[in-house]
Amino acid sequence: MADPNKYTAPRTASMLNVIAGAWLIISPWALGYSEVLAATWNEVVVGALVIVFAAIRLAAPDRYAGLSWINAVLGVWLIIAPWAFQYGEVVVAAAWNETLIGIAVAFLAAISATTTARLKANRIRAR
Repeated sequence: MADPNKYTAPRTASMLNVIAGAWLIISPWALGYSEVLAATWNEVVVGALVIVFAAIRLAAPDRYAGLSWINAVLGVWLIIAPWAFQYGEVVVAAAWNETLIGIAVAFLAAISATTTARLKANRIRAR
């Protein structure tokens, strides 16, 4: 079992990504652009995936670092999506929301994955 103190950074980053995923799911209604279906569905689906992957990492911070890299890719997708689906210029709130949350998700996911990799490398060297 993972030492809870040793894996504080990946757990914290994963918990913040769970919160970011939850925000993604509710943000179309909170920010008033739920009628833009491309933006709404993108945020609901990506938000749910971010929550699932981050929750798995939260429960097992010493394993499944690849899920954090998937979340990093999802974060980059959030930055690109408003222009890929062509609603970025129409719904500025969605574009800003997805860009800012995308940056946060990608950054936090990278912290979670790289910290776990570093801790595993240190554990192997200590043997």
